[in-house]
Amino acid sequence: MKSLELMNVDLEATYEAIVDRIERANRDEESRGQLAVHIADPARVRYNTQLQQRISRRRLTRTIIYEEFAYTNVQPPTIPRGQAPVAAPGGNKLRRKLSRGQVPSDEAEFAESLRSAWFTTWSGRRSGLIGDEADLTNLSFDVLNTTFKCRKHARAKHPDGSAYGAQMNELMAEDLTVDALSSSPPFPLNDLHLRGLAYQLCDECRFYFSEPFDTDEEPS
Repeated sequence: MKSLELMNVDLEATYEAIVDRIERANRDEESRGQLAVHIADPARVRYNTQLQQRISRRRLTRTIIYEEFAYTNVQPPTIPRGQAPVAAPGGNKLRRKLSRGQVPSDEAEFAESLRSAWFTTWSGRRSGLIGDEADLTNLSFDVLNTTFKCRKHARAKHPDGSAYGAQMNELMAEDLTVDALSSSPPFPLNDLHLRGLAYQLCDECRFYFSEPFDTDEEPS
């Protein structure tokens, strides 16, 4: 912890969590001899996807160990330690939707930053195994469910048909929280990560900050 200059870490809980993670990586596996042979000389064992997945489940990367750190503060940092922020690809559709919803430009810029923060986090945390898609889908369901509620309430506050995107964005900042999720997230997240995922889903045309329109015809 000293070498990483980490603050607010429960040392005893972190030690126990890492030991438990090591034990889980060595538990409930059959044909251990086959795994040992493969690790010693991969050429001796025919390539097998299932074998590769078993080896992946056993491998403890730096990121996996970092995930076991028990922080005394409730939520992890928005950009994972050891990772450089990466600009998420795309974003044109999100910008057009925020503009149509009359979300202030500074909030729109912040939305792009959060989308990139989510992209950086998800890229580093995903395991590369089949379960990733299920984790992302379940988390997206929660985020979209809350987002649609925010849109409903924002619309109700603008019965005259005026733009409600700014109000909707404010409600998302209040209601998209880790504590409000229906189940535990697949890895440690904070509230800003959830908003970043929401903006990514918006860029994928899963929802709008206004009535739907053709984003391809909207000027940038």
